[in-house]
Amino acid sequence: MMHAATFGSFHAAAIHFVQRSFGPRQQGQGQALYAALSGVGGALGALYSGYSWNALGPAWTFAIASLAAFAAAVMIVTSRKEEGV
Repeated sequence: MMHAATFGSFHAAAIHFVQRSFGPRQQGQGQALYAALSGVGGALGALYSGYSWNALGPAWTFAIASLAAFAAAVMIVTSRKEEGV
């Protein structure tokens, strides 16, 4: 249930970001870029976490994923402060 809510919220925010970042004539290109990069990110994340799970175990894999999520949150907050949001 949580995945549905969080994914839906993220996707809506991402498409809004694409809409703001690309001009009217480049909307399709922006959405294609978003789709391609999110697909690559998911594939690389699954590959890396599989190797990590086998080499380090589940606890370390979740710890590494938590640190990556925290780093992403810090980058988002920093970016928003620079934009004055």
